[in-house]
Amino acid sequence: MNYYSFLCFGVSLIMSMLIQVIFIRLSHKRGIFIDHHESDLPQKFHKNPTPRVGGVGVFIACWIFCFVGKTGFLLLFCALPAFLAGLFEDIYLNFSPNKRLLIMFASGILPAILLNTVVTNFGLFTLNYSSGVFISFIAIIGLINGANMIDGFNGLLSGTAIIIFGSFAYMCHRFFDGELFIINVVIVAAIIGFIFFNYPKGKIFLGDGGAYILGFFMAVMAMLISCRHTQISPFFVLVCIAYPVMEVIFSFIRKGIIENSSPFHPDSNHLHMLINRGVVKGKNSQTVFVILPVVFFFNIAAICFYNNQTALILFVLLFVIIYLMCYAFLSKAKEN
Repeated sequence: MNYYSFLCFGVSLIMSMLIQVIFIRLSHKRGIFIDHHESDLPQKFHKNPTPRVGGVGVFIACWIFCFVGKTGFLLLFCALPAFLAGLFEDIYLNFSPNKRLLIMFASGILPAILLNTVVTNFGLFTLNYSSGVFISFIAIIGLINGANMIDGFNGLLSGTAIIIFGSFAYMCHRFFDGELFIINVVIVAAIIGFIFFNYPKGKIFLGDGGAYILGFFMAVMAMLISCRHTQISPFFVLVCIAYPVMEVIFSFIRKGIIENSSPFHPDSNHLHMLINRGVVKGKNSQTVFVILPVVFFFNIAAICFYNNQTALILFVLLFVIIYLMCYAFLSKAKEN
């Protein structure tokens, strides 16, 4: 890391922390942007009214991208619709899923147009450009929702994101991609500024706006790395983001096919919720101690075997097996 990287990290960190403080005080003083603890929604696990606009601080702190280069500015521009879709829900609390999905569609297609993040090489096979555009669009929308799904307990999504973007930053530094390296460093700093107030006591939440923006950054950064650095296997990024990817795929299958319900309707049967009830006995801040070490292990494995496609595929399969076994065991324990 050079001095410019440290400067970007420090400015992003301080900016994020200051904005969190402002919104925490403003929310409690004015009674706005509050996630009320009396709500009976399945994802409510806090005991005090808490502001849910921590994502605003993260997003604003990331505007340092503008000083990094053209890619950073375009990345923020592409992310704006997804962020606004989530922020509208954070503010109005009843913004319909269909409207949110419609708005975030823009964030799904803009990267292909402005950043050329169209993945056609999937390691085992290649697709034509049109198919690549469609798959890339689905991946962005899917990961935006996947990130939102795992945002259930203090430090869970933000901790997962720090590990993922930290892995991306390392690989960008290793392959001398200074632009993407600084962008990932700035994202990590912005998240740290948030998590300082979120973990362990949950003084502020990311909200849908924060979750959507982190999911968007994960998806697009994974595509940028895959497109720019062909010496890195496409399965490297898949291993890194395996947790939110698996969460959204499994949840859509479970809800849409097995339970015949809306995949966008929140419920209390996500893996992290089962772990919270069955392993840490309802202790909010301890759920991360079960999940984050697993995420960290798979990200380290991805870095170690970044160009070994066979090993990376095996790690993907291993993660799927671990996820499904844990879910089956905890679901059975819940029924008993």
